[in-house]
Amino acid sequence: MSAVATGYWAIYTNTTITADTTNVVDIDFIKVCTGATIVGNVVSATTQQPITNATVSAGSQYAQTDAGGNFILTNVTLATQLTDSDQR
Repeated sequence: MSAVATGYWAIYTNTTITADTTNVVDIDFIKVCTGATIVGNVVSATTQQPITNATVSAGSQYAQTDAGGNFILTNVTLATQLTDSDQR
């Protein structure tokens, strides 16, 4: 079974349906959270020196690192089943 509502992650679940019985399935929708910002720094594992012009991505957002290996990804949608409270 699946359930979809605008602004929420789709829910997929299995259930058993019994004939001549009222079947109840509880569905807890999780709101899609957008607008997250990811800030980071890319360095060489060997030398710990910054890596310039590395491509960093999260979902559909991409960024290039600067001369110091720094990047900022903005307006990132959190992955399915995560909420903004999971990030605290």
